[in-house]
Amino acid sequence: MATPSDFDVPADRPHFAVWPRRLPRAVIAPQTSLWFNLEVAATRHPDRAAYLFFGRALSYRQMRDDAVALAGWLQSVGVEAGDRVAIFMQNCPQFPVALYAVLRANAVVVPVNPMNRAEEFKHYISDPGTKVVICSADLAAIVAAANAELPERERVRAIVATRYADTMPAGADVAAADAPPPLMLRRLDRSKFL
Repeated sequence: MATPSDFDVPADRPHFAVWPRRLPRAVIAPQTSLWFNLEVAATRHPDRAAYLFFGRALSYRQMRDDAVALAGWLQSVGVEAGDRVAIFMQNCPQFPVALYAVLRANAVVVPVNPMNRAEEFKHYISDPGTKVVICSADLAAIVAAANAELPERERVRAIVATRYADTMPAGADVAAADAPPPLMLRRLDRSKFL
């Protein structure tokens, strides 16, 4: 049974007046890490889809295994606990794999909006002291250009690139998968706007 105090609305929390009664008013953070949660999911549901990309599933087991492999590579190029690793790509299966790999390597994820250009990207290298960049192949030139413009001491140690087509369903036209759609090409063609 509800008591009068259940309906009291603190002055600094006016949204509680319309808050659903069935929901808690505070978030209780789990005591487990994101990596641990992936391990549990991969153990309990190894073949269940963790991610769908153009109809192709990435299972929890494969996500964990790919993340472990990438974490090992990160450590092999010198990434240590607390180092910054930038992830620069669109929403694709490689993004969560990269995120979990960085966490597994006990490093810090620096997510970067894939709309950034070289001038903007330089700050994502120099400001946090990024050691490695994980990016998609279509954005690798931006990373390389930004990295080349920085003083030697601020540059990243390594850049690893992945292709979106690597996770496309079998039989997909890989060349077409990596190409921008026709509408985007028309919009990028400045002559259409003149």
